[in-house]
Amino acid sequence: MDLITQIIAQAAPSGGANPLTGMWPILLMFAAMYFLIIAPQRKKQKQHQKMITELSSGAEVVTSG
Repeated sequence: MDLITQIIAQAAPSGGANPLTGMWPILLMFAAMYFLIIAPQRKKQKQHQKMITELSSGAEVVTSG
């Protein structure tokens, strides 16, 4: 029983630990997703919107079809 008690005591979190310490990996994953996925997509969307607003009536448009 002594070994089990020691294992449980080691596995239990200490009361003085900062709760944000365990959240660092999650925060880093969100930051990576933002810089790898969201930011480039937003930039591409802004370029597309700028192209659409600069079109004038009667402009020749080439489609991908």
